[in-house]
Amino acid sequence: MTFLCREPVAAAMSGERSWSDVWTHPLLGLGLLFLGLGLGTWVPGLVSGVQDAVEVGIEVLIDIAPYVILLTILPALLDLFDTAGGRAPAVVIGLFAASSIIAGLFGLIVSGLVFRLPLAGGEGGFVGAVGENLSQIGLSPPILAVLWAFGGAILLHSFIVLDRRSTDEGVVGAVTGPLGYVAGNTKRVFRVVFEKGVEGLGGLLEYALPVILFSVGTFVPVSVENVTAEAGAANIEFNALVWYLLTAALIAVVTLVFLGLVGALALRLTNRSAKKAFKEYVAPVYLFAWSSASSAATIPINLEMADKGLDAREGTRGFVIPLGATVNLDGTLIATMLITPVVAEAVGVSLTFGQLAATLVPLLFLTVGAPGLPAGMSILAPPVLAAVLALQGATADAFVAVWFAFSLGITDQFRTAVNSVNNGFLTLIAERILYGPAPTVALEEIGAVSDPQQA
Repeated sequence: MTFLCREPVAAAMSGERSWSDVWTHPLLGLGLLFLGLGLGTWVPGLVSGVQDAVEVGIEVLIDIAPYVILLTILPALLDLFDTAGGRAPAVVIGLFAASSIIAGLFGLIVSGLVFRLPLAGGEGGFVGAVGENLSQIGLSPPILAVLWAFGGAILLHSFIVLDRRSTDEGVVGAVTGPLGYVAGNTKRVFRVVFEKGVEGLGGLLEYALPVILFSVGTFVPVSVENVTAEAGAANIEFNALVWYLLTAALIAVVTLVFLGLVGALALRLTNRSAKKAFKEYVAPVYLFAWSSASSAATIPINLEMADKGLDAREGTRGFVIPLGATVNLDGTLIATMLITPVVAEAVGVSLTFGQLAATLVPLLFLTVGAPGLPAGMSILAPPVLAAVLALQGATADAFVAVWFAFSLGITDQFRTAVNSVNNGFLTLIAERILYGPAPTVALEEIGAVSDPQQA
């Protein structure tokens, strides 16, 4: 997800630096997060005022999360449904869906093995645990917002398509006409609200994020201590700084293994040179995405290196990579599966494999419409995860705060790097599906294949 806007990244690369470039640099945010974790661990009294403010902020975040989710996911889905009108876009979106599901399952299995999660607790077994937690979908406002967004997008898109067909055929019915008009204007309203809202929130978060990271860092140790004390587990020692670094290292290793598997498959299917791909694509794109922690800022260099290092077609890479930066967050899904058990342990919750599995479905929904703004997924995911796990009160507040802190900084950099590079590999797989093993015709526009008569 974006942690830094494109302009500061470009300015930093050109040597032109200003106070805003320094302030929004990910290394500053990471340093302030470490400082906050350290102060909160060793001298909590010094930052007690900041901790109180964060507690209020977390409660507000939980309250507004459903509205943020609805306003960000619904317009993104409408655009996605419009895009997937032909064969090529449909293939790409289907590929994104399959990749995300595989990534989520990969992270789930690895997490279960690494943390030795019991299959399930209680009498219902694994199926009972999954069912019990999925039952929260009907009760949680954040998850209801996800479902409303999907349902609303499907309904509005159906009305818009019906109205287009009626108009093309020269017959505007008494029902289809008004419905299409209302649906089209509703889409425009959501688009305006989404664009203005995300733009404004993104600008605010870009400059506020270093302060937020420091503040949340101070809150994490004391919130963990309070929750474990209330749960009668005050003897549990949880060094937030140490666990944060260990979690980041685990995310780095697991996401790189996944990326290596996807890359090996893509290169084998398309007979590309592994040496050339690593040197001229993987290394530069991964390092740039890691340093900027921004999928959006990485798009230009990703497109350029996909041409040089992967020999990807212009039309295919021009469609897959920008769209994938928004809707294909495989590294984020894997990281979420690894962060959640650590945070659950921190707040005194004994997580089972079944409970973690139940979080995968709503997370897949969230990654489709996660807004392209700093800490976008980090804002949307924690309230949803807390709801699926049926956490309440102080435990839910602590879970949201700790999860937010653990999902930013180096953990964000590692998962963003994998998100970006993975889109290049998926570009090759998409080409293999669309054009076969030995493509001979170079299509300049992906739209040329989206016409069923040409496909």
